[in-house]
Amino acid sequence: MGRENAHEGRCFVMKARADRLFKTLYGIRMAQGGEYTPQQLEILLLIYINDGITQTEISQRLNMPQASVSRNCLKLGKKVAKNPAGRFRVVGAGLIQMRSDEVIDSRRYACFLTDDGKKLVEKVLDAAGDL
Repeated sequence: MGRENAHEGRCFVMKARADRLFKTLYGIRMAQGGEYTPQQLEILLLIYINDGITQTEISQRLNMPQASVSRNCLKLGKKVAKNPAGRFRVVGAGLIQMRSDEVIDSRRYACFLTDDGKKLVEKVLDAAGDL
């Protein structure tokens, strides 16, 4: 009987921590305009840990389709796009920078966090550390 109560107590504590983390992440997402998905946060955390990781490596390590990684990296990055009126504008979150590896293969893109990307990841890590 004592083991069951201890197990239930640990489960309750873990659920409470998970709920607090979810609420904290939700708050961070809303403060940032609510534009980041859990997949994008996973990508940001992986780049934070492995600066210069390629999109192919991200796909392999997160078991995520290459197309999803590419699409999310474009959303997290920053690029200049032409709108229908012919004017140029900057699109993307500006949290990562992608550079091609011109020495080995110009189609390979290494991903690096920008200062804003590092700040966002550190907020998430601080929130997780408070649990």
